[in-house]
Amino acid sequence: MADLNHKPQLLFVVGPTASGKTALAVEIAERMGAEIISADSVQIYSELKIGSARPSEEELSRVKHHLVGHVSVAADYTAGDFEREAREILARNPTKSYLVVGGSGFYVQALEKGMYPIFKADEGVRNELEARADKLGLEGLHRELEERDPEAARKIAPQDRYRIIRALEILTTLEPGQKLSQVREGFEQARRSKGERFPDRLVRTLTLQLERERLEPRVRLRTRKMLQAGLEAEVGELVGKGFGERPALQSVGYREVLQSRLGTLEESLEEAIVRGTLRLAKKQRTWFGRTDALASSLNSASFDAERDLVAAVNWAISAPAT
Repeated sequence: MADLNHKPQLLFVVGPTASGKTALAVEIAERMGAEIISADSVQIYSELKIGSARPSEEELSRVKHHLVGHVSVAADYTAGDFEREAREILARNPTKSYLVVGGSGFYVQALEKGMYPIFKADEGVRNELEARADKLGLEGLHRELEERDPEAARKIAPQDRYRIIRALEILTTLEPGQKLSQVREGFEQARRSKGERFPDRLVRTLTLQLERERLEPRVRLRTRKMLQAGLEAEVGELVGKGFGERPALQSVGYREVLQSRLGTLEESLEEAIVRGTLRLAKKQRTWFGRTDALASSLNSASFDAERDLVAAVNWAISAPAT
């Protein structure tokens, strides 16, 4: 029930994968009478059920979730699409509190800070870039990006196919000689001049923290459960439907199963997924630890994912009067 002395909350619940964000968010949402918007770039896909660690049926039944199993892996879904759809959800019920839950930093940042005003290139441009990547290799495309926009190239790994192609695709929409960094700076200036993005909501950020030593056993247990639940069969079915080359299947867990099918893994499948997940968790800790990653730093708090859960719930539901 809404409290007339408070603005409705927009609470971001973020942190590394396997830290317990979903379970915590469901408990908080129940206590607040809120709904959850998933900010997970893998859970968004309807066919990716086991390897995405999506909320259980019990959790989905306790609290209304949005953008879980929302689109097919056949779709090209971007952070910009997420930002647009999440804002539409918020606009439909302006008095309702929402939790935005996930570890996909680009999704979280897109909603809280906005997206750069860049038009999508046409399908022909992307198809041409994909064909050139197959013919020349990613190293060749990365060198081309380095020539056209050295700063952008420095921030993208030479083997990151999706981001290399996306950067070159975006460059085709810009004026000759214009760089991605220039577009970014122009956007930041415009954003600062506009002030708050959600003036009618109390925007807060709850970050779960868990160092590698305590995260690894949780990751290993979750990986074993995924394999026992049929992750390999799930991937086999997706490959059989022609989805094996889709970007979504390069996410952790799915990528390793594909490598296992090709016989290119140098370790057990379980170990490869655990290692890949821990690498992802390290990147997420870095992302959410950046002072500029989230705009609502004055209304934020960090909690240990194992020791401080009660305190995390109490902080979330005890919003200051506005």
